[in-house]
Amino acid sequence: MSAQTLPELPAYSLAISKINLRMAGGWYLLLSLEPASAAAGVDHLSGWAGWPRWELSGFLKADSPWVAVFDGKRRALQLVARPAVGGRGSVDALLDCGEGIPLPPALWELVGQQQRVVLCGPVHGDPTGTNLRAAEQAGELCAIAAPVMLT
Repeated sequence: MSAQTLPELPAYSLAISKINLRMAGGWYLLLSLEPASAAAGVDHLSGWAGWPRWELSGFLKADSPWVAVFDGKRRALQLVARPAVGGRGSVDALLDCGEGIPLPPALWELVGQQQRVVLCGPVHGDPTGTNLRAAEQAGELCAIAAPVMLT
């Protein structure tokens, strides 16, 4: 019997910042994903996750099943997930932040003000205007506006 090699799972590193979406009412918390494995990237985000391509000047899809889960008491990001397809009570987690990633007060304020966050990727490097535009111009930038869930 030969050993079976399991497929590599998509993995991402996370950058947390903010983005000004003038046509959507101002500043939003931005959670940008950088591929950290060969299986991660535009095909995974547009295929499995169902995130549409995004032009920075365009509107974001806001009816996605993805949610950003925060610990309200600790003001920390815990999870980015959606209900699993056909799974009763289970979730598909794109990011699991374990104990959570605490947000500085200025970014936490955006979570409360907008009640949505921008999830985008793949972005190589920090989510600067230059890196976001590079991903957009390559036709690879995917994004959604995800509702916030507080626990």
